[in-house]
Amino acid sequence: MFGDVDRESLVRVTERLRHRGPDGIGVTLDDHGGLGHTRLSLIDFEGGAQPVRSPRSGRLLAYNGELYNHDALRRELIDRGCALTTRCDTEVVLAAFDVWGERCVERFDGMYAFAILERDRLVVARDRFGIKPVFWTVSPDRRRALFASEVGALLADPGVSCALDRTAVLEAQVLGYPLDHKTLFRAIERVPPGAMLEVRLGDGDRIETRTLHHARPVQTSPAEQPDAPDVRDAPDVIDRCEAALAEQVRLQCIADHPVGVLLSGGLDSSVIAALAARHTPRLYTFTLGTQADDEFAIAAEVARALGSEHDGRLVEFDECLRRLPATIATLAWPTSFSLVESATARMRQSVKAVLCGDGADELLGGYLAHGAPGRWLGFMSQRLGHATAVDWGADPTRITGVLRALTDTPVLEQRNRVYQLFLDNQLGISHLERWDHLSMADGLEVRVPFLCNALAELPAALRWPALIDATGGKRILKQVARRVLPEPVRDLVVNRRKRPFWESTGGLYAQFQAFVRSIQPDDLRRSHPFRQAFDSPESQLVFDVFVLIFAGHRGAIPEGFEVRELYQDRWGLRDLLATAAA
Repeated sequence: MFGDVDRESLVRVTERLRHRGPDGIGVTLDDHGGLGHTRLSLIDFEGGAQPVRSPRSGRLLAYNGELYNHDALRRELIDRGCALTTRCDTEVVLAAFDVWGERCVERFDGMYAFAILERDRLVVARDRFGIKPVFWTVSPDRRRALFASEVGALLADPGVSCALDRTAVLEAQVLGYPLDHKTLFRAIERVPPGAMLEVRLGDGDRIETRTLHHARPVQTSPAEQPDAPDVRDAPDVIDRCEAALAEQVRLQCIADHPVGVLLSGGLDSSVIAALAARHTPRLYTFTLGTQADDEFAIAAEVARALGSEHDGRLVEFDECLRRLPATIATLAWPTSFSLVESATARMRQSVKAVLCGDGADELLGGYLAHGAPGRWLGFMSQRLGHATAVDWGADPTRITGVLRALTDTPVLEQRNRVYQLFLDNQLGISHLERWDHLSMADGLEVRVPFLCNALAELPAALRWPALIDATGGKRILKQVARRVLPEPVRDLVVNRRKRPFWESTGGLYAQFQAFVRSIQPDDLRRSHPFRQAFDSPESQLVFDVFVLIFAGHRGAIPEGFEVRELYQDRWGLRDLLATAAA
């Protein structure tokens, strides 16, 4: 919190994040600001309490995440005269800022979000991929700025408005995320991935902000340049990919507690698990599914071949339905089912961190839209047409401009721009935010080895045929998989058809569709003030749960609430929808 600081409010906001850091909590005020922190200890339990103050500069730090190159940075900082006394990366972040200033983030390889407070300014930074989230708001009178790891924490401050942004709702229903780093709340935005923001007090003690640094995940998309290498002509590219990923997995397995792998049986997670098995004498693997199908069985085969301690869990519909309000409250998003939150508490009994394969599709061309961007754009345009057929107060200017610019682009450049759009937006909001929030709800950290500096620099040096061929996307990763997977499961994993998420959870969603039809009033479906935004009754229902929790209770689930009772009069949903629409 910066500007007009209220200790009671800062404590309340920090307490709302206690689930993210069950190992410790701290709040410190200093001059024009205050920092609150809840800690999940993975390295040096005794030495990492926060917020922490620099003995050199007096700066105060609150930090979330992991710097995987912190040992190398520590040695360099000690050589420069810094007195570092713990094994934690926290003091490395603070000392690096003392020595190199804002440009310290150019040396960081990892996932992080941090806030540094020094007398008359606050600096807030986020890693280049947006693995660790940061949301922020400024009071209407611009006398207070507030930053937090989750939207729900900001709403613990009664001065932060819960009013919905209908334009953001439209964009989220069409694309899966709002544009321009918006959230679904008018008063709250995301700090962009790779951004470093500075907050100061200006004239009349009013908040002023500016961007000091901004690093995109990838500066250039894969190219169609004649001189760019194709993997058939440059085996060293496969070597680079394997070496970078192997080193990143090694670094991310370092912890004072056991580390596991989320193993789907697909290409990405199987490669991660095979590399992790090299560095983890006792590897834990976890598989979540909704049906005992081929995918579930392949994951068990991979685990058996690697010799891991495997926990395969089938999640039932009733459990997902019971947890749906908590999922929506945690994400501050009208999402449908997620399997993650059904198993994180169980995983937490064995490990404090798990590795997953997210990011491989975005970096290495794994989506159907990478191979056929025109078809994807056509589908998005149809969704937009449906959502704007009737004027319900949402402004389609931003999303129409984005889709039109992509559609009017030459074919080769169109693929590059769709690639960049997925990397800059979908990855962070639809995937990384979900992993972070739902796992941290039980104090479990998810790490993503594919999202590292070395791999991020690889696609820009390649032509598209190096990533996509007749067998589909991620061609480079398939070559790496043939090197690192055990022979008994190698072909099983590499030659397996990529399954969309909706296909692997089809049985669960069929039950959800039947459930929605059984409880949703026909008259509300027809008269819903946001009805044009939805492409199904199911998406309308999860939006209604979202409105009940956030418009009605500021992010808290009403005591005794169950989704089966959503449309009963006692919850006052119709009045809340009318208020949200206004």
